[in-house]
Amino acid sequence: MTHTAGSVRDGVTRFFASRAGILAVGSFIGLIAVLLQKLGNPPNAGICVACFERDIAGAVGLHRARAVQYIRPEIIGFVMGALMAALLFGEFRPRGGSAPVVRLSPGFRNTEDEIRRAASAVRGIVSALDRPPGRRST
Repeated sequence: MTHTAGSVRDGVTRFFASRAGILAVGSFIGLIAVLLQKLGNPPNAGICVACFERDIAGAVGLHRARAVQYIRPEIIGFVMGALMAALLFGEFRPRGGSAPVVRLSPGFRNTEDEIRRAASAVRGIVSALDRPPGRRST
């Protein structure tokens, strides 16, 4: 039986979309998190993308907390792995244009909006925790 690239790709896609595929990938990520922690990552950051981003932000000078200023190789691995998967499954579609800065700026605006929403949610949680028990907000 001859397999074409499309049929093999479809089979792999079906596997990763199945319950067994999801469990296999989740188990693999969990094992990698434990391994990273054993190899020296902080106890609270097995695979913590937010922690990795904070460390990279410090490494490029966006904050001055000495303990968390490190270029994380895991992020480079995530990006390279995503690129390889996109190339392998034919999902990589580079988009060019004459105005890359104009195309990039809406992403910054959306990110800023998301940060504002998250900060608002945190303020709401903190104010709820500061209220005495039994007192409802009006």
